[in-house]
Amino acid sequence: MRGYLFRVAVVLVPCTLIAAVPVSAAAQVSAVAQVSAVAQVAGARQGPGVPDGALFGVAAISRNNVWAVGQFGVHANKTLTMHWNGKAWSQVVSPSPAPGSDVLFGVAGVSARDAWAVGDKGPDVLILHWNGTSWKEVKGPVGAGGLDGVVAISARDAWAVGVAGAKGRHPLIEHWNGSRWQIQRAPGPKGNGLLGVAATSARNAWAVSGVSGRGLGQNIAMIEHWNGAAWKISLNTKPGKDGAILFGVAASSASNAWAVGVDTVPVIFTAVIEHVGGPGSANSRPGAGGTPIAAVLDLTR
Repeated sequence: MRGYLFRVAVVLVPCTLIAAVPVSAAAQVSAVAQVSAVAQVAGARQGPGVPDGALFGVAAISRNNVWAVGQFGVHANKTLTMHWNGKAWSQVVSPSPAPGSDVLFGVAGVSARDAWAVGDKGPDVLILHWNGTSWKEVKGPVGAGGLDGVVAISARDAWAVGVAGAKGRHPLIEHWNGSRWQIQRAPGPKGNGLLGVAATSARNAWAVSGVSGRGLGQNIAMIEHWNGAAWKISLNTKPGKDGAILFGVAASSASNAWAVGVDTVPVIFTAVIEHVGGPGSANSRPGAGGTPIAAVLDLTR
């Protein structure tokens, strides 16, 4: 398990709306050990019980096609994929190549026969694909590392982000071109991993990051933008000055995107919302003290 200061966890519990909470990497398993069911935001619909399960990502492809992914099991973690067919949630069998340390953090799709889920299989990257019938593992270009976010624009255009390298970690960006996953040059300092990704077209994608430093206020937050030709840094904070970590990002266009996370300066954690009014520009909007935000949607389409 990778050691970020926070882990975005979408935990679905009985009679409760979806809640996004930060969980330390070291305490993640124990923190979610008692989670055993699924709920839907609209009306808190309960799904089948999944003992010792937790969900970290969700994607609504259509009203009757929604996926949620995560892991289950305390001592032998396995991948967990749940599907909503418009009437009920059900658990769908998914590969666990390295039982004991498998987890899925992100999911995205474009149709009932085309969806992606990404995460870790022990110390290595894990990529799964849904073909309309079953989940299959797809080999990626990177071994050591992990993926935290994925977005699909079309059957031939998808992005996945995370961190590469067992030692000397660095940002990881992979692109799906319809036949294989390929590594894209990811700007940014070593030790920095990407946690979220969003895209609206083949020429517009955003990725956000955050990695814990040696102490409070030493975190590095970064926003990267894809312009159709290259990834470039749009915002980069400085350790000891900003102390922020960004967890999630959503966009409606190249000139309107939102990124959210937490500011660890001062000691009391404060929710942070970053708004990008166009490539290369960003401004911070602090939230309530002691309230880390994990995800937000931009609905200004």
